[in-house]
Order: sequence, then C-alpha cells, then structure tokens
Amino acid sequence: MSELAELREKIDQVAGTLADVRATVEGINATLKATAARNREEIAALFAARGDHEKRIGGIERDYTPRDTCDGKHAENREEHLDFGQRIGRLDVSVGKIIALTTAANGLVWGGLQVAIHMLRSKGA
Repeated sequence: MSELAELREKIDQVAGTLADVRATVEGINATLKATAARNREEIAALFAARGDHEKRIGGIERDYTPRDTCDGKHAENREEHLDFGQRIGRLDVSVGKIIALTTAANGLVWGGLQVAIHMLRSKGA
C-alpha cells in the first residue's frame, strides 16, 4: 500500500506542477496577446499618419507651392517618413520576437506535458 500511496503523491505533485505550468503559460499568452494587440494598433496609427502625410505632400505638389517652401516641406516630411519607417521596422522586430517567444513557450509546455504524460504512463505500467 505504501508504494501505491507514494505513486498517488507523485501524481498529485505532477498535477500541481502541470497546473502551475499551465497558469504560467496562460499568463504569458495573455501578455503576448495584449502586446500584439497594442502593436497592431500602433502600426495602424503609423500607416494612417503616413497616408495623411502623403496626401499633404500630394496637395503641395498639386498646388505648385513655391520651390523653397516645397523643398522645406519635402525635407520635413521625408524625415517624418523615415522616422515612421524606423518605428514600423522596430514594431516588426517586436512582433517577430513575440511570435518566437510564444512558439518557444508553447514548445516548452508541450514538451513538458509530453514528459509528464510519459512519466505517468511508465509509472502506471
């Protein structure tokens, strides 16, 4: 009977560990989903601002603004476009990292679950 009690205790420990792992993964997933949603909102805002700037530049060119004024606006807008491009690049890298971390976390959890199941099956056999 003591061997059976030890096995039950170990099963309870593994179940507790699995519950902790699942809670951790759920927390990580929630954090990653929130970060991904925030990044998507920021990307949408950046593209909207970029579209506004392109319309403004088009209006300047269409209305034949004096060359000096137009050149100044072009330089200013070009700097803004470069800045937005850099921000979008950083967001792309952030999203890539999030995807990589999520994939790695899911792989670890899946592997841990497989090991735990294998251990439980081998103990029961």
